[in-house]
Amino acid sequence: AYNSENFILEAVGSVLNQSYKNIQLVVIDDCSTDKTYELLKTVKDNRLELYKNEVNMGISYTCNRGIDLCRGEYIAHIDSDDVWMVNMLEKQVGFLEQNPKYGACFSQADIIDSSGKLCNDTHSELKEIYNMYNLPQEKMFRYFIENPNRLSHSSVVAKASVVKQIGHHRLSTRYLHDYDYWLRMIMHCEIYILQEALTMIRVHNDSNSTMNE
Repeated sequence: AYNSENFILEAVGSVLNQSYKNIQLVVIDDCSTDKTYELLKTVKDNRLELYKNEVNMGISYTCNRGIDLCRGEYIAHIDSDDVWMVNMLEKQVGFLEQNPKYGACFSQADIIDSSGKLCNDTHSELKEIYNMYNLPQEKMFRYFIENPNRLSHSSVVAKASVVKQIGHHRLSTRYLHDYDYWLRMIMHCEIYILQEALTMIRVHNDSNSTMNE
């Protein structure tokens, strides 16, 4: 989380209020200059583990630190301004439990604005990007080589064993860390995308989605 005071409590709340309750929530503040860290300290839930970088390190380093702190069988990620639907983890963990040949499960996504209002029509091209369909492993890899990223980082649920084998995000990638990571993941295992929007991606002036649109 970095300077997310307007959205951080909604993002954290969408995780802690999941229908799937057996979770460890790691939140790392990347030296925010606003009230993000102070707001996080007001959350009273023993499933939340709060950390703070000593200096601002950026998203790739902070994601790696978070991965290293995870103890669960599955690892999911949510950006500090995005929102999970209440049954997101239940559905995606359930899919992986029932389909062990897959190493990770994603979902499609809806687009919301700074107030949380759905704006799929306004950002129809961005919504279409996140509405990725399924392909066999070799075709999925070729698709990603030839096209932009179409997987939302906030929609991933991956086996921890797969994440540990793939390794860390590259520190040289500031905004494309997830695209690079998906390429390595697709080389390593099969992935599946649930064809429903279980994640809401927030688009506002300071969001990565806006900068990369």
